[in-house]
Parts: sequence; C-alpha cells; structure tokens
Amino acid sequence: DYNGEFSRGSIYYYDICSDYVQDNLILWYKELIEKYDFDKVEYDIIRYSFSNLFNYLNVETIPSTVTIIDPGYTEYSINKFMKMYNLEGDLKTLIKESKNVRKKWLEFKENELIEFISNVTNEIKTIRLDTVISAAVLNDYENVKYSYLQDAKKWLELGIIDEIEPMVYDDDYKYVTSYYDYYNNQFKEYEVKIGLSYNLSTLDLLKQIQYCSSTGWILYDASDYLKEEYYQILKNSYHFNYISCI
Repeated sequence: DYNGEFSRGSIYYYDICSDYVQDNLILWYKELIEKYDFDKVEYDIIRYSFSNLFNYLNVETIPSTVTIIDPGYTEYSINKFMKMYNLEGDLKTLIKESKNVRKKWLEFKENELIEFISNVTNEIKTIRLDTVISAAVLNDYENVKYSYLQDAKKWLELGIIDEIEPMVYDDDYKYVTSYYDYYNNQFKEYEVKIGLSYNLSTLDLLKQIQYCSSTGWILYDASDYLKEEYYQILKNSYHFNYISCI
C-alpha cells in the first residue's frame, strides 16, 4: 500500500500482477485438480484490499489534504505498469497529478486480476471440464466492483466463473433478505447462492435459510454450525443426513 500521504493496509496479499505469483498459484491449482476428485473449486478473497482511489477519477490533481488508500504498489507491479504504458517518473506522483494515469492504474490492476482468474479457470477446466468454479464475493456489488476491483458480474459474463456466493454475514434478518432480493433481481440470469454465517441462534439461522432456500444458500465457517443444536435442526428440517455433528 501507499506510504506517507497514503494509508497502509493491515492484510497481506500476494501481488497478483506478478507473473511469477500467477504461474505458481496456477501450478498449485493444477496439482490439486490432478490429484483429487473435486466437483467444485471456490475462489476466496479474490480481490484487492480496499481502495478509495476511484473517488478521484474525475479530478485533475488529488489535493494534498486527501489520504489515498490504495493497495498494490510493489516494485514488480510498478515496473510492469510503467513499462506497459511507457511512463517515466514516480508512479505515486503521477497518480496524484494525472487522472489519466489514475484510470489506467486501476484498469491495469483489474485486468491483471481478471487475467489470473481466467487462466486458473482455463487450466482447471482443461483437466476436468465439468468442475464448477465459484467465487465467494463481498456482498455490496455496486461498491466493491470499484473499491475492491471485484466485479463479480463481469466475471460471470466473461464465463471465467460459474457462480457466486455473496457473503451476507449478519444477524439482521431484513439486512440478509434485502441482499437476497437484490441478487435475485440483478443477477437472476446467473447462479447465485447467498453465503450465511454469523453468531445466530438456531431459529434465526433457520429463518434466513428458509428465506434463501428457493435459489440456494451456503454456510460459511461451517464448523460453527456443526454443533449438536445446529446439526439437529438442519437435519430435521432439510434432511441433510450427510451432515455430521463430529
């Protein structure tokens, strides 16, 4: 992340712009698919950390009073970007002073992420065509496609993933159901399963499951739910005999 007038993040990510990182991650996926009989592969944390740079795409110069939060400023990424667009100078200065460079930088990072997803999916499907590829995505699509460069609808349209599982983690019933309704409306032509996970009572969890049952749902942090109380209510209500409380 940017230093100085730019804020540092608290999560470490691989530099997905690195060809070395991409090649090695693809080899890991290939090894897993070749060795094990997976029906499905899910991409998780397949995004950048939070950025506010998109808020300044329409200003000529970002004021010095603004704190820019933006990840990805590794030596490798900077050199790759500067060479691609035949730029010279300090990238951080160029980004502050040129909205054109700012736009290209965000496009560069998003395209690198898309290329990686596409390459991994192609490798997996080459080995086993019927493998389902899903992605756990942040729930606020209209925001995260800019602030995290996680454009799930674009990935679905490109065919580089088969389905998404928005992480709608909350104990607020109306919050969960509102996102369920949103995805049913805005993503109705795609496979979407709402991801549920929270410190809920069994009855609250069951209410959320029942609301989302027509199109499907997923339990994240499943170990939290494989307690006897959850096990029994799921088994009795949905006949999931294969769920074990162990």
